[in-house]
Amino acid sequence: IASLVEENKIACDFRRTSAYTFTESEEDLDKIKAEVEAALRLGLPASYVETTPLPFPIKGAVKFENQAQFHPRKYLLALVEKLPGDGSHVFEETRASELEDGDPCRVKTNRGTITAKSVVISTHFPFHDPNIYFAAMHPGRSLVLGCRLNTPAPEGMYISAGEDMHSFRSNPAGDGGEIWMVGGEKFKTGQGGDTEERFKRLELYARGRFDVQSIEYRWATQDNNTVDRVPYIGKLSTGSKNLYVATGFGG
Repeated sequence: IASLVEENKIACDFRRTSAYTFTESEEDLDKIKAEVEAALRLGLPASYVETTPLPFPIKGAVKFENQAQFHPRKYLLALVEKLPGDGSHVFEETRASELEDGDPCRVKTNRGTITAKSVVISTHFPFHDPNIYFAAMHPGRSLVLGCRLNTPAPEGMYISAGEDMHSFRSNPAGDGGEIWMVGGEKFKTGQGGDTEERFKRLELYARGRFDVQSIEYRWATQDNNTVDRVPYIGKLSTGSKNLYVATGFGG
């Protein structure tokens, strides 16, 4: 992604920064330290730290340096402009309804039939599902607040360890300022109770840890989670020739 952004001069708010997985609890410290050791064995740029740019104390964190964040929609729109040609096409507003495995594969849509050597189904729950993936995944939601701070946004991207997960990072605003995003309140879709109460709890959490000037935006995200939290990536089923799946990335 970084090389494509640089090579094609894509304006997508790409920036290098550090990423942290932190804990405020002594109970999770051993897991944090084990994560650092595992990352170092894999040759990743990890370190154990007990302080971060966050304006509140932590017990410990895994720090990954030289990570990156960017605006995915801006990036993809620029990428789409360069894709058509040399056998590549982009079809928008097109609903796939049927799949035929083979060489080539055929995808029946509301606007005609597409042929391709291989097809990757990345539609969250696969709409063509001979392997019954729907029974091995569940959708989950979490809430996000877009805040204006009275102080400069802390450098870095953050996610907390443990079940009561929260995440933070900044995003450039259109007026040259920064929007500080605070995420949390994870729950299974359809089992979250009163969403308004969850937003209120998340706002209390945000105001308790950051000098919040105003809440500019709020929204909910939805992701699909597998039983063991490892995504399903590969052949759609053992009998598939050229059909593949990529789903269950969680959040």
